[in-house]
Amino acid sequence: FWLGVVPDRVNADTMLALSQLEAAGVDTSHMEVVGEGTGQPTAYITVSQSTGSRTIVSTRNGLRELSVKHFTAKIDALLDHHSKNDATPLSWCHLECRQMPE
Repeated sequence: FWLGVVPDRVNADTMLALSQLEAAGVDTSHMEVVGEGTGQPTAYITVSQSTGSRTIVSTRNGLRELSVKHFTAKIDALLDHHSKNDATPLSWCHLECRQMPE
């Protein structure tokens, strides 16, 4: 599953990102729709042909971070559901925090 923030469901960039995730079998139903910002966060990656080094330039496009309240509620519910319905241990979790919660 994917847990993140989107400005709204009808933003063209959001629709593209969600459709790509869903086409790959990723559950996007746990997102937080915040209705703010100018668009979906964007990153541009430039790769040097001679060295292979990468430079990444990214912007949040005015979109705030995932709220602690939403994150906590979704993670608690997902872990509870998983522990009751799946004997397989969770194998991977990736978490990024760019701004400390207030």
